[in-house]
Amino acid sequence: MRPTRKRSSSKTSAFAGRSRRPLRAALLAAPLVLLGAATARPALADATCEAFSLSAATAAADAAAGAEALDAPGVQPSTPPRLDPALEAREAIDGEIIRIPEGQRPSSSSRVGGEAILVLPKLPSGELADQFKLGRDAEIVESFWSPVLCATLVRIRGPRDAKPADLVPEVTPPAVVLPHSRYRTSASSIRPAPEVATKQGVDPYRPLQIGLAQLGVMPARGRSDGRGAKLALLDSAPDLSHRELSAVRLVPVGKGPPPSPALHGTLMAGVVAATENNAFGITGVAPGAEVIAIPVCSPVGDGTSDECDLFDILQGMDAAWQENASIVNLSLAGPPDPLLQRAVARLVELDLVIVAAAGNAASSKPTYPAAYPGVVGVGAVDAMGEPFEQGNHGPWVAIAGPGVEILSTTPNDSFAFVSGTSLAAAQLSGVLALLSSVVPDPPRMRLALLATARGSLVSASAATDAPTTARAPLAPTVCSVLADLGQSCNPSGSNP
Repeated sequence: MRPTRKRSSSKTSAFAGRSRRPLRAALLAAPLVLLGAATARPALADATCEAFSLSAATAAADAAAGAEALDAPGVQPSTPPRLDPALEAREAIDGEIIRIPEGQRPSSSSRVGGEAILVLPKLPSGELADQFKLGRDAEIVESFWSPVLCATLVRIRGPRDAKPADLVPEVTPPAVVLPHSRYRTSASSIRPAPEVATKQGVDPYRPLQIGLAQLGVMPARGRSDGRGAKLALLDSAPDLSHRELSAVRLVPVGKGPPPSPALHGTLMAGVVAATENNAFGITGVAPGAEVIAIPVCSPVGDGTSDECDLFDILQGMDAAWQENASIVNLSLAGPPDPLLQRAVARLVELDLVIVAAAGNAASSKPTYPAAYPGVVGVGAVDAMGEPFEQGNHGPWVAIAGPGVEILSTTPNDSFAFVSGTSLAAAQLSGVLALLSSVVPDPPRMRLALLATARGSLVSASAATDAPTTARAPLAPTVCSVLADLGQSCNPSGSNP
């Protein structure tokens, strides 16, 4: 059933009359839970909701990662930025607008201009903290109740150059106002695939799928095709008219018309879910898994990259939870953000596995959500196991997978060879689906994947001195992980 919420009791606002009017009219009178099916998870118990604070996000993320995860071979704890506790304590008392320290703020290019996110947490009484004042020319665009964050999130928009403190100049704790962060997907290179007659084999392009070979997918196929696993792709919308993607299900979030098919989302869906043995194109890493595409990004420029606003990403993470996904793929990267960090920590705490791309800036500077504790941050390597030149790297990258010249689906029943950490992340999400199909314990499969990875990370100091030498451990083959779990790749499941 859908999560439930309690309405606030009638009382007098501490601020101007129009501060409460939009909330009552636009928020509480409308259905805030946008998604949910008959099979959706039950509402999170009120007892699991804690008072909202930015420091809680960091603490929860560290706890969710767990000592076992951080001690797994090849895994080092990342160090996301922490806010000054004194700053947080003062804001919690005074109800000031959140002002993130300069070194921890998203760059202007990583923000949505003229927008802010207002967070209205659930109070211990069950009511919503709903006292705030909108600035001049500011308006509520949309809102939703987040069962993961235990708060209502409100998207505020005003003049392009307006800062969060201009958009919402007054707010009462524990409500907070934050800049609206923006994330991006990208494919660093795209090369159309040659035309191959569909009758040349069950999947005529399969011999060209080097990622399947590197990950040992086909030798394990008799044991697992991902059946029983549920994976959410938070990306741009895939082209579901593609013959390879008929089994993928679209779960839109937010308001507005249905999203148009985009290149990046189509690529990610094909990597994981392309139909097997249909005498056409390729095969996905986990074609038997239930794959849901949750569009949270929109194409920009020539369409090879997308922009993903945090408000939409957070709605997508809620949708993944509501849809019972156990694996969430985020092939996007951007700045640190306390809301994103808290949402990631909550999902990990709820036993979802989060996989994220490291990004394609050829940098050792951490990107997020890949660098958050508990997240499987994925770098890319080529067919020889050498690091992808444009891929980000460093001790915060947990593992590296095939991400160079990866063949996948593109709109209009086409295919292309594409490079980037996005492709590597999607492939490892598929591998986790294969493993979870055999041993239905995704968090345990995450640890098993990392523990079986080949090689080890260089130290943080070495990465700083010579960033081009920083290598994450290579992703293992599916059968090697199953063997470490005492499982067999034989279809019968018995050891040879």
